[in-house]
Amino acid sequence: PTTDNARTVLNALLDASRSAGATLTHPHRVGAITKETDRFVISPEDESKPTITARTVILAAGGMALPKSGSDGSGYAIARALGHTTTPRIFPALVPLKADPDQTFVHNLSGIALPATVAVIASSGKRLTSFTAPVLCTHFGLSGPAILDISRYLLDARAQDPGASLVINWLPDTTTDSIDQQLASLASRAVITFLREHLPERMAYALCHAAKLDPRTHGSDLRKDARRALARATCECEIPITASRGFTFAEVTAGGIPLDQINPKTMESRLCPGLYPIGEILDVDARIGGFNFQWAWATGFIAGISAARALSP
Repeated sequence: PTTDNARTVLNALLDASRSAGATLTHPHRVGAITKETDRFVISPEDESKPTITARTVILAAGGMALPKSGSDGSGYAIARALGHTTTPRIFPALVPLKADPDQTFVHNLSGIALPATVAVIASSGKRLTSFTAPVLCTHFGLSGPAILDISRYLLDARAQDPGASLVINWLPDTTTDSIDQQLASLASRAVITFLREHLPERMAYALCHAAKLDPRTHGSDLRKDARRALARATCECEIPITASRGFTFAEVTAGGIPLDQINPKTMESRLCPGLYPIGEILDVDARIGGFNFQWAWATGFIAGISAARALSP
C-alpha cells in the first residue's frame, strides 16, 4: 500500500468483509468440527461460546509456522477427525539454520551478507539442489534468502540421509579450480589483497584462517596444498548445520494434507464433502518471493467461490 503500513491491508480486508455482509467472530477458537449428515457442527474450545452449524466449512488454519499467530498445528487434528491424513513428516521450511560455533567461522561474521551459492550434498557426494542468492551470517549460524530457500531441502534430505551436508561457494561465479589458478598467478601479491578484491574483508580473513594460511603470504610463497585448501574454503565451504531455528522462526510449513485428497478445481475435500482445506494446511511450500502467499490467496479464492456456489439453490 502507498502508506507502507501493513494495517492498511488489514483494514481493507475488514472493510470488504463488512461490505459483503460477513460476520467476524473473534476471539472464538475452534475446539472440534464434526460432520452430521449434511451439516458441520463447529464446537468452540471455550464452552461458554456458542456452537455453530454450517453446510460448508473452509479450513484455513495454516500449518505450524509462527505458532503465536494461531498457526500451531491444530488444523491438522481437525482435518484428521474429518477423515483426512497428513504427510508422514511435517517440518519447518523457509527457516534460518543453526551452525556449530566450534566448527565454523560464520558466527564471528555476524551481520555480513553477500551473494553465494548454497548446495545440499548427499553423503554419497551427489549434489541434490542449490540456490544462488544473498547469504547472511548471524550469531546463531546462517540466514538470508539462499538459506531460507534451501533449508527445507536440507532438512528433508537429512531425514533420510543424516550425512547430507550444506556447502557454500562464497564466490558463486567461480570454481575451486579457477580460484586455485588465480592464486597460483599472484606472484608478489599477498593472498589477502586478492581476496579483499572479491569478498568483505572479515570474510577474507576468516577464509584464510579456515585454510590455516597466513593472509599476508605472497603468491610466490604459497604452497600447492595451502592454495588448494584456500580454494576449497572459498568455493566448497561445508558449514556444520546442527538444526533449524524451528517453527517459531519458520516462514512456512513443509508437509500437510496430501493434494490427492483435494479437488483442485474447487478445493473441496474428496473425503469430506462440504469441507474446503486451503493454504498452508495442504502439502505445498515454495521459495521465498510471495509464492506461498499466492498459494494461500489463490486457494482461498477458489474455495470461497466454490463454497458459495455449493450453497446456491
